[in-house]
Amino acid sequence: MAFEDIFTVLTFLTGAVIAGEGAALYLGMNVFRKGSKWVTAIKNRIISLDILVGGGLMIFAIANDSNLFPHIITVFSLVGIFTHGLLELEHFYNLENKFLSNVPLRILNILTLICIIAVFVMVVILYYL
Repeated sequence: MAFEDIFTVLTFLTGAVIAGEGAALYLGMNVFRKGSKWVTAIKNRIISLDILVGGGLMIFAIANDSNLFPHIITVFSLVGIFTHGLLELEHFYNLENKFLSNVPLRILNILTLICIIAVFVMVVILYYL
């Protein structure tokens, strides 16, 4: 399997995990925990960004024949790194009402962050160096 193929598969799978995680959390937050103090507008925005980033990575991993492809993947991966990095900082500084309030969410966030960083590094290697 060529490096480009690995990049495409990793990008698609990372997008699927991010979008799936975002959709599950959005549903859980707005159906099962509706009215909870844990559910805030900023958390809904972060989850919405996850769904957008994940969906975008999946779509553009499949339709990668555009000249804008590397730039779009770069933007989506940077937004993903930013949002998931913010969640880690929130946990690191132990802020009140933090998003990563349990171990499974924290593990998933760290793994997702590693995959998004890998996508970013691969797009830089493939298209910008």
